[in-house]
Amino acid sequence: MTAGPSLHPDNAATAGFTLIEMLVGIALFALIASVLAASIGTARMALSFVERSNAALPAQGARTYLHTALGQARPVQRGSGASGGELSFLGNPGSMTFTTSYAPDAQIDGIYRIEIGLETTAGPTSAFDLVVTQTLARPPAADDQPPPPVARRRSRLLDRVRSVEFNYFGALDDDGVSRWRPAWAHLDKLPRIVAIDVQFVAGDTRQWQRLIVPLFVSDTSSAPCPPRRSC
Repeated sequence: MTAGPSLHPDNAATAGFTLIEMLVGIALFALIASVLAASIGTARMALSFVERSNAALPAQGARTYLHTALGQARPVQRGSGASGGELSFLGNPGSMTFTTSYAPDAQIDGIYRIEIGLETTAGPTSAFDLVVTQTLARPPAADDQPPPPVARRRSRLLDRVRSVEFNYFGALDDDGVSRWRPAWAHLDKLPRIVAIDVQFVAGDTRQWQRLIVPLFVSDTSSAPCPPRRSC
């Protein structure tokens, strides 16, 4: 009886991969790995950019609000609900109070009394919130009428703030010389410019460049740079 042909030929050339095939496979694997590594690096860079952009949005919103509200600041109008001794603009190094015609979206048009300053947060004692309180100025009611309701809104402009500093440029009645001042208080006169500096807590990636706001009623063409800054 003769044996048939073998079903499993003992041929070394067909038993596995050749050296050239292995080298080609390794090269392809290395190419794919390098493409994946580059893609992961690009994705991380894009994600980092988005995170930085999102972190900057609240700061930009606060800058826009401050610039617009201060830009529309007005002297207090006597007989419009303001008390006889109410200051048109009261500014300190860490807070401001003034009257403005700016009404943000979804708020009643009119004249608002604005108070801006820092408040302690519930977290670390070294962190503060920059808070604005807007109170709608209404004319006083008649003697036989109940007082009108007060429309007041409190908003947080910035969180995790370490410090804020306001400076004011203008001339007061005591000397008549326009210069930068750490405080401002006057019945009828507004500063010509307000400068705002904000420092965030350690580790916060947000950046704040000094905000310079010329007031609507002011001529700022001859104003010098704020102290310790270049324009």
